[in-house]
Amino acid sequence: LGYDADLTIVDLKKSKKIENSWIKSKVGWTPFDQMTVSAWPFATIVGGQIVMQEDEILGSPQGKLIDFEFRS
Repeated sequence: LGYDADLTIVDLKKSKKIENSWIKSKVGWTPFDQMTVSAWPFATIVGGQIVMQEDEILGSPQGKLIDFEFRS
């Protein structure tokens, strides 16, 4: 219906150890540090644009604030 899909393409045969040294979030660490996972994301598409591919973040952050309206 005219909406872009947000999705991640995952390589189910690739395993990798997560390390804090390459975490790109503002906090710079993850509780999953030193954990080995049995699948790894190959690419992420947000709003129809590739934003990550082969462990490289492409472009600048494009997140948007969401305004929630509380109804009682």
